[in-house]
Amino acid sequence: MSSNEKMARMFLPAIFWAVIAYHIAWFAVRQIVSLHMALEPNSAQVIWAFLLDITHPAYLTSVGFVELAIGWLCFVHFKRNGLADDLLQPGRFGTISIVATVTAFVFLPDIIFGFIAQWFVDPESGVAEIYRDGYSGNFQRAQLAGVFLAAVVIAPVMEELLFRGALVTTMQARGISAPAIVLLSSLGFAWLHWQYALLGLIFVFLTGVGLCLLRLWSGGLVLPMVGHFAFNLKFFLITYAQLYAPPST
Repeated sequence: MSSNEKMARMFLPAIFWAVIAYHIAWFAVRQIVSLHMALEPNSAQVIWAFLLDITHPAYLTSVGFVELAIGWLCFVHFKRNGLADDLLQPGRFGTISIVATVTAFVFLPDIIFGFIAQWFVDPESGVAEIYRDGYSGNFQRAQLAGVFLAAVVIAPVMEELLFRGALVTTMQARGISAPAIVLLSSLGFAWLHWQYALLGLIFVFLTGVGLCLLRLWSGGLVLPMVGHFAFNLKFFLITYAQLYAPPST
């Protein structure tokens, strides 16, 4: 069996690892925590504080480590089938393409977001809701290190490995058309980000479209990872500046 045929047969596992595994993992964690809370609430509060206390320094880091575990298991699955090299194709890239990618993912999102957000402004508050509960985008100074690790270090690598790596590569091997690949991978990418409201999901979907187009154009994961890193780093730095900005007088 050729490498391409093996990759085509990994399409369903790729869907599982990229789209489903994350939600199953969090469902399992919630069940374990709920059971522990029912049996020994005091010890559960201590052991699971990083999941139960939204002010805990590691509260947001857990998301990154779940992604890290799932991405690693996905890689191991492909490696056992002799497809590690096919999965981790770097693609073509150079100084100009990297600079262009960083520039695009630093500046274009603001333009696109400003364009679509005008249709989602709440008449009462006068702002467009990005996060589902209205507060998911807020975190404390003590959580900055965890957010940096999860959003800027882990997410650009693991999410690209899963969506623009495993999912896109297996769809290509099955002969799925490029427009369908962009649509399906971007929908899966948006579904992963359950914490966002409709506006946020649309924005994540469009970001996924851009990353997938980079993957198809370059033939590998380097440029999508660079774009994802630049995108997340920008918003991390904005949040950092807001948290450490001197109080207005």
